[in-house]
Amino acid sequence: MPKLDKVKERLAMLKLWLGVVIGVFTAAAGWTLNKLDIDENILISLAGCVCVVLIVMFL
Repeated sequence: MPKLDKVKERLAMLKLWLGVVIGVFTAAAGWTLNKLDIDENILISLAGCVCVVLIVMFL
């Protein structure tokens, strides 16, 4: 039984971090799409890079 409890705890932590990554990705992507008409190329590029890094980390 202790082995099963460790697996359940590990799965719970993975679900937590998956939620965090999805939340950050959604926020960065939404902000980027919302700010496309503004001429702040550095911020938009940075947010795009964050989205790409999160996609690569998730895959």
